[in-house]
Amino acid sequence: MNEPLLCVQLESAREHERKAISREIHDELGQLLTGLAFEISWLHRKLPAENRELVERIKGMKALVDAGIKGVQKISAGLRPRHLDDLGMRAALDWEASQFANRTGIRCTQAIDISDSDLPPDYAAEIFRIFQEALTNVARHSLSTDVAISLKHTRGALELEIRDNGRGISQHEIDSPCAFGLLGMRERAEMLGGKLRISGNHGTGTTVTVTIPLEEEEIRQHAYPDSR
Repeated sequence: MNEPLLCVQLESAREHERKAISREIHDELGQLLTGLAFEISWLHRKLPAENRELVERIKGMKALVDAGIKGVQKISAGLRPRHLDDLGMRAALDWEASQFANRTGIRCTQAIDISDSDLPPDYAAEIFRIFQEALTNVARHSLSTDVAISLKHTRGALELEIRDNGRGISQHEIDSPCAFGLLGMRERAEMLGGKLRISGNHGTGTTVTVTIPLEEEEIRQHAYPDSR
């Protein structure tokens, strides 16, 4: 087995493990905290209103449990977004872009010209991770107000492009060994036999382009063994 195929299988195993852990956290811990929240609400209703100290204590407990539920949801989504499994990659990309715009105030426009059947599930997971990291870099470093996202087929490959209108990026920043986000994106692209290109000049924004070949049947079969 050649190295790219082995990398695909290893990352596939990791992604499946993240998926299992995510569901366990969401379903088990999330349900326990939700049940506790209901019990606290019941107790709150039973307390006499004049016992202000206990009422305030109960309110504080309820706030802590609510924060815990949100924390569980955040951790679970970080490990494996439920939208990716339940609704497919298109919906997951829409959801992630919407959340990004709400958090940062940066406007997002999307042009997604593929269907969920166009690529194996494990490819979808890796492309989604690259997409997440690209948006994180936009939020942290770009100083932009708009980001344009496109995902399409082009010449036997899948092309993901994230383009912002921010401060741009220098070659020194691109080549920096401390640019862990860029390194991670490049490694994920190369693992699928693809390439990551970054371009940008001062004041003209930054463009991240990921090209993943989709023509090699052997890679498809290893990434999506049930199709054989």
